[in-house]
This record gives sequence, C-alpha cells and structure tokens, in this order.
Amino acid sequence: MRILYVITSTTIGGAELKLRDIIAGLDKTRYLPAAVICLKPEGPIADDMRKLGIPVVSLNMGYIPVPRDLIKLAREIEKGKPDIINAFLYRSIQACRILKALGRIKAPLLSSTEVNYRTRSLPLRLLDRCLKRYDSMTICESDTSYRYMLNHMGYNKSTLTSIRNGINPFKLLFSAELREKARTELGIAKHEC
Repeated sequence: MRILYVITSTTIGGAELKLRDIIAGLDKTRYLPAAVICLKPEGPIADDMRKLGIPVVSLNMGYIPVPRDLIKLAREIEKGKPDIINAFLYRSIQACRILKALGRIKAPLLSSTEVNYRTRSLPLRLLDRCLKRYDSMTICESDTSYRYMLNHMGYNKSTLTSIRNGINPFKLLFSAELREKARTELGIAKHEC
C-alpha cells in the first residue's frame, strides 16, 4: 500500500517529528511511503526523512495557497500514485480537501489534525466545517481535540478517531554502558538509586 504524506512544514515541531517517527516505524513490507510533500520551504526534518529513504518535495507555497499552488500539489500527488493520502496540519489538510472536492484526488484522505482547532479564527473553522466531509477519516491527537471536533465542529463520529500522542519506547532504551556513563557524569555512585 502506497501512502503519500502531505504536511504544511518540515521545521522542527511536534507534527513534523511525529510524521518522521511514523515513517521510520512503518512496516515497509506492508506500507510504502511514496513521498512527503511539504507546502512550505524545507526545514531540517526533510533531511531526516530523506535519510529514511523517503523522497521529499517542497512546494514553497506562501501563507495562503493560490490556485497555481493547488495545481502543483495535485500534480505531485498524481506522481506519487498513492493508495492513501495522509495530510498533517491545517493548511495541508484544507488544500487536500479542496483537491478532493474538485475531483483531483481519488485516493482516500486521512487528515491528522495535530492542532488545537479551538484557537483557529472563525473563518478558518468555517472553512474546515465546509470541507470536513472529504475526509475518509479524521485523526485527532488527543481525546480533548476529539470531543471538540465532535461537539463543536460537527464531525461525524463514524469518521473521527483519536490516536493519542505517545512516546517512542525505543528512545527510552538505555544500555548498561550509557547508564554508567550518566552515573559518572552526574556523580551518582553505583549503590545509589
């Protein structure tokens, strides 16, 4: 299954790091990341994704996408030939939804909100309400966001889910060598803690 990711930026932020970790942890025998398309100019996470063997395309869009930006995005999506599109963050989600509404995206669209919609301006929340129906599934990063989307944004319970942010357990693995090094650096004797 080919998954194409669309994200607003590749700067160092929570959603960007989460996407990088998702790609790194994918079972490549079942899921093939086709590419990552970034709306803004590239940030440092783009290099991390390339090191994972994933092509990254930056569209260098301005703050508000214009029609030619959406055409560029549609062309890049078509090149990726995805079975699924996963959009992260508000602007990339809305851009993909607009393309879906125009018939330029045929693949199912998963939207990963990764943002507190309660703080969005009224016009942006209204735009979201108009376009939300183009998602095959909307993924919230917390139960609080899930409840807000359900109760205040009019999302359908059957296409809304919550996958809580978690931690990467592999980052917590600590070898005996690293433990001794940390104890020495911190001045902690072997019999303490």
